[in-house]
Amino acid sequence: MPRDRRQVSWLVERMDFTRRIQKELAAITLDPPLNCTARPDGDNLYEWVCSIKGPLESVYEGGVFLVDLSLSYS
Repeated sequence: MPRDRRQVSWLVERMDFTRRIQKELAAITLDPPLNCTARPDGDNLYEWVCSIKGPLESVYEGGVFLVDLSLSYS
């Protein structure tokens, strides 16, 4: 396969990946899950900041746990 076709193929796949992230962000924004949050860190769709509330009646109850999530295309 010529190099330029591979580059175009990679670009198309990357665009599909980005659209999927945008779709998931829209879904989370419209119908947020209970006891957790997730959002991009600033304008970077590939770096997210998340939080999870500790479950009731567990040693984690009342806690809020922060997660940095890096989404990698490769």
